[in-house]
Amino acid sequence: MMTSAAATHSIRWKAATTPAGTTVWRTPPALYSALDQEFAFTLDVAADEDNAQCDRFFDREADALGQTWAGESVFCNPPYGRDLERWLRKAETEARDNGATVVMVLPARTGNRWFHRYVLGRAEVRFIEGRLGFTLGGAGRARAPFDSMVVVFYPGEGGCSALRAQPTFPGFPRN
Repeated sequence: MMTSAAATHSIRWKAATTPAGTTVWRTPPALYSALDQEFAFTLDVAADEDNAQCDRFFDREADALGQTWAGESVFCNPPYGRDLERWLRKAETEARDNGATVVMVLPARTGNRWFHRYVLGRAEVRFIEGRLGFTLGGAGRARAPFDSMVVVFYPGEGGCSALRAQPTFPGFPRN
């Protein structure tokens, strides 16, 4: 049986050894567009100049985990490595304490500790049917080696807790 640390290492290894040789995975434009229509994003907190989805974004140097997201409608496709739990803790805190709406694209790993600590019972979870095709750092596309979900942290104490299957999003074709 593979531990979560081993699974994280395995995914990082696969990402690092894609034909494009990159770990920069950009959210599929149709998925982002469908979510943006619903949430009208004002800030992308896990981006760089090449993959930012919003005009306003935090890159690695700006350190999104050290910034406030107060009152923003936040899009976040965080790094899926060892720091993922920190990103979820930040998202949950910003929604609860600072009035942010935070929408995250995440691997659907319901057995991981972070899912039970920060997602289940605290956020809306939308499971995506099929595997997402990410753009790889400007060098083509690659299908994710895992299922994905969209997690939404709403402002306020306790936020919204809901689980649902969402085979497609408006304007996002099924793969």
